Amino acid sequence: MKKYFECKNAVSNKFWEINLKGNQVSITFGRIGTKPQQIKKKFNNKEESKNFVETKIKEKIDKGYREKTSKGYIVKKVKKVEKDKKKLVKIKKNELDDNKKFIDIKKNVLILLKNKIEPKKLSIQTQKNFDLNKVLSTYLLIQFENSQYAVGNNIWGANAFRIAIHFYSNLLRNYDDKNFKKKIFDLLIASKNKTPQSGKERKIDCYQSGDEFEAPIPGREVNYNDKHNLEFQHQFTYCNKTQIDFFKGTTNDAKQIIKLGFDKLFSYSFIYGYLDGAINTLFKIGFLDHSFFDPLHIPSKKPKLIHSPPKEKKYDKILIKNIKIEFFKKFYKFSKLKSEKIIDDIEASIFQSKLSHYLLITKENYFIDQYKKDIFKDRDGSKNFLEKISDEDENEFKNIKDLRIKKILDFTRKKQKIKWNYYYENDGSCILNYEQFRFYTLHNPCSKTLDAKELNLNEKDIFIRYATYMGVQEVQFYLHHQIFGGH
Repeated sequence: MKKYFECKNAVSNKFWEINLKGNQVSITFGRIGTKPQQIKKKFNNKEESKNFVETKIKEKIDKGYREKTSKGYIVKKVKKVEKDKKKLVKIKKNELDDNKKFIDIKKNVLILLKNKIEPKKLSIQTQKNFDLNKVLSTYLLIQFENSQYAVGNNIWGANAFRIAIHFYSNLLRNYDDKNFKKKIFDLLIASKNKTPQSGKERKIDCYQSGDEFEAPIPGREVNYNDKHNLEFQHQFTYCNKTQIDFFKGTTNDAKQIIKLGFDKLFSYSFIYGYLDGAINTLFKIGFLDHSFFDPLHIPSKKPKLIHSPPKEKKYDKILIKNIKIEFFKKFYKFSKLKSEKIIDDIEASIFQSKLSHYLLITKENYFIDQYKKDIFKDRDGSKNFLEKISDEDENEFKNIKDLRIKKILDFTRKKQKIKWNYYYENDGSCILNYEQFRFYTLHNPCSKTLDAKELNLNEKDIFIRYATYMGVQEVQFYLHHQIFGGH
């Protein structure tokens, strides 16, 4: 038995093929148009292998894969000698091209970094280019669009999108101008030593439509709690109480942060990112336009966001900064002056540091996106980066000499083989480990990893970027699960 599937949507262009022969299963997969990867598994008997195949097919269908008759990839059979010769020539040529390209780009990056830019001019450029709104709105729309693809031919299919709209509208009502500060502050207080985790099955109290009634998948509620589950220690749902406020990751990661002397810096930058993520999601990215939605059919158009000018003008830089100052005063009992100084230092790192100059040169957004094509086409998103790490045949990392990076590279590959596969597949491929994040930052310029000493970047700035990212990701994780049900 052989079955072939494809997943084509806003974020995916992949194929997946499974072949069952007796008690042996082979799986071929990858991006359409690229060289396929293959995994082979052997089972004790035919029944086991059949059950495995059925389970895997169901998983793929649930993720949006659809069965096709024709393949999106071609594997040509040629004589081994001829194939090897061509491969050798191609490798040598590509290596020369890549090395030349790398040297040229690397040289250019280092030259441009030496050119000093006035802080004010740099700040104007970075504020224009470092766009959190685009990162957040893109991912929100991707999830809405995926809810369309996921409905399939089920009786409740038309309801999936309706339910998402229902919970999205509820979220905007619950976190309106009147309730926003208290609700977000309460979430942040809970976030000090708890994580957002799935709870009880939620109630669906919105109107259902269709010729026949069938209850849709309700998903689960999400709330902050302190459940400690070692099995999920590289997910947002993992909760580990550490000495660092708002850091709930592994003990080893916490020790590394304390060793670097960045424990307070993590807490301050996390809060900054959390509040920025919440304000942008609820008030600045716009509101879902679902006027095209036909409740009796699967939506035919892509969802989009429309803006509300009054609210966008209201939540300007001054108001957002005042909200942040208010929280620091409230949580830490700091003075207004000290709170303002903390925020000014974080923003100077984001918009006026050597790191911000470096990110501007390499066309990287300060705020991390998951998908390559959504912000800058030539840059890797976190998902693309982690996928590359998992591919041990990838040439990009073969010449790394930095021992610190080599260590995290080996660690990541080891973990991916054990427990991280589920996480990467299902929870968006966020980078939760600081050493990984540092590796990602140094890697981006040219799909090669530049030496930290050559760049001479202040590690403090890289860390602020990391902690800010963690805050943005956590509030995004929480709010999106409120909409899409945490299923």
